Amino acid sequence: MQPAALIVMGIVSYAMVWLWHDSGRVGNVAWTRVPTRLRQFLRFRPGPVYLSAVAVQLWALLMLVAALVAQVFALDTALRRVVLEGPFYLIIAVVALWAALAGLATQRRR
Repeated sequence: MQPAALIVMGIVSYAMVWLWHDSGRVGNVAWTRVPTRLRQFLRFRPGPVYLSAVAVQLWALLMLVAALVAQVFALDTALRRVVLEGPFYLIIAVVALWAALAGLATQRRR
């Protein structure tokens, strides 16, 4: 994977969640008392901040940082591969967190 592709993917992923933070009500566990500046950083429109969406945004930022590190610093081949592939393995943790938050939201509705 080329760093430029990861940079674009990170920016696009973050922007999509920022613009459509609760599109289709896929968010779980709403955080309603968010400081204004933080809320503006996490979502485009007023409303609650969903922790599942924040997890995706953190993953996108990590992908962006990893790509910038691989692009700027002269890393040896093995380390460069770990840095560039690491974010793809972290999506497993993001999906697990999303599922856990969905389960928690379902428990609360009962």
